Amino acid sequence: MPTEDYEYDWDTNCWSTHQPFLEAYTRRTSGDVLEFGIGHGSTGLLRHILADSDRMLISIEDNLEWFRKMKSIYPERANHRYIYLEPKEDGSHWKDFLASYTHPNKISIAFIDQAPWEARAWTLEALLDKTEYCMIHDAEYFCGSPDTPGMLGHITDATLPWTNEARYHYTLDTYKLYFPPAPWTERNHGPPTLVTTSKKLPLLSYDAI
Repeated sequence: MPTEDYEYDWDTNCWSTHQPFLEAYTRRTSGDVLEFGIGHGSTGLLRHILADSDRMLISIEDNLEWFRKMKSIYPERANHRYIYLEPKEDGSHWKDFLASYTHPNKISIAFIDQAPWEARAWTLEALLDKTEYCMIHDAEYFCGSPDTPGMLGHITDATLPWTNEARYHYTLDTYKLYFPPAPWTERNHGPPTLVTTSKKLPLLSYDAI
């Protein structure tokens, strides 16, 4: 299986600031990857990383137009398949999927980046004990934004500012909030990425990424 070319854009695209962290954790693990919400910054990157391996990438999406577009750009192959979910207005299709889906192999990474925002918290809660690492893009608003109540709803402590990593401490035991690589610029000021594990696995320092 040939390695696919891929252009990283985390340093110029504020929507791709998760890429260094997603790549680092994916390359340091050996199991399959579940991707909730598809996009160039994650789907293309994960296909590039996993191209020469037997690790599976499962990409799950509920926007049919976007699903078709991305599938045409990144067609299914032996170690990459897509799952389309018919959306429900209250977002409960994600809950239904999480309650019924079983994966035959070890899951190393659950990359969580879907809509609505509440679904990200549901996915984290459902998969935390089933994966080595859960990674949430857009864990908070863009860097430099005013204090906000948190993008992940009830799993964050809204009384603490978004720069305070402790706002997750009362629901998660082992986690790290990665802010985009400094210095922040007008084009590179995207949201921080949250990585957590329930398996007592190591979390990477910035120097290791």
